[in-house]
Amino acid sequence: MEDTEKTSMRESSLHFTLLIPAYNEEERIAGTLKEYAEYFRSQFSGGIKILVILNGCQDATLEVVRSCAKQYSEIEAMEFKAPIGKGGALIEGLKLAPQTDIIGYTDADGATPPGSNAHIASNMLRKRWSDWLTLVT
Repeated sequence: MEDTEKTSMRESSLHFTLLIPAYNEEERIAGTLKEYAEYFRSQFSGGIKILVILNGCQDATLEVVRSCAKQYSEIEAMEFKAPIGKGGALIEGLKLAPQTDIIGYTDADGATPPGSNAHIASNMLRKRWSDWLTLVT
C-alpha cells in the first residue's frame, strides 16, 4: 500500500467492520484474526470491528475466537448453531451495515492479506470508485 493510502487510513475517523464467515476453522482462524487485528491497529485510526460469524461449527472455532478476543478487543463472535452457509453468514453480518461506515469481508483461511481490504477501504474513502471496481472485477 502506498504511503498516501496509509495516511488516508490513519486520518479516518470512520468505523470499519470486517466480516469473517467461519465453519469449522479452529485450525486456521487464529492466525487470520491476529494478522488482521494487528494490521488495522497500526493502519486505521477509526473504529474497527472484526466480526466472526460462526455457522454450525462442530469444532472449537468459537473457543479460538474468544481466546483471540481476549487479546484483541476488536474481535467479536456471532454464532449460529445451525449451518447457514457462507452466504447466510455474510447476509447476517451485512445486517449490521447501518451501524458502521465501511463493511467488508474476508475468508477465515487468511488467503487475502489485510492490506487488500485496507486498499479497497482507502479507495472508497477517497471516492476512487473506478479503482475499487477494478479491484473487485
